[in-house]
Amino acid sequence: MSARRRRSAHPPMTAVAMPLDKLDVWLQGRTGAAASNLSMLDGFVTAIVAGPVSIDPPEWICPLLGIEIDAFNHGGTPEFAAISAVAVRHNAIVETLSNAPKTFEPIFARKPNKDIDAGPWCEGFYAAMKLRLSAWAPLRNLADINHGLLLPILFHCVDDHHDHHHRTVYGSYVRNGCYGQWRERRCNRNHPR
Repeated sequence: MSARRRRSAHPPMTAVAMPLDKLDVWLQGRTGAAASNLSMLDGFVTAIVAGPVSIDPPEWICPLLGIEIDAFNHGGTPEFAAISAVAVRHNAIVETLSNAPKTFEPIFARKPNKDIDAGPWCEGFYAAMKLRLSAWAPLRNLADINHGLLLPILFHCVDDHHDHHHRTVYGSYVRNGCYGQWRERRCNRNHPR
């Protein structure tokens, strides 16, 4: 088979992905989506990557964007461009956490005074957790010392009247705790010896 015939008729995801600034605006106009802005989307996608179980992409992308599964079949639409942007961001987070975890930085919203607002990112992270909440049980168990890894995130999902921690608190949770802990379990579950 020639190289020409082996190439996909579809352009790569990066070529059709909606730019992140446009995705942010697009999300703000959506109803029924788990994310209403880019920061929430980033938190959601980070939880999917760092979480305890693998989830089929349509199972999490559809609620994240508030779209129907059929949107995956129609290139050239804003929905497909948003799906592509999510896939590109997902892959970037996987790449960073796998190869250079200390460089991971969440995409946080900014307050009017330009301070970091971690609340939307944490709400997005928690929204993704709720897709498979029982799988997160070990980190939700108050008796488990690792429960502390989730506290900064859960704090923002309950009470947003306090000052927010610096981005390294959240980044270090994902870099040092959650992703490493779950990655080994996922690999063993997906590839039994």
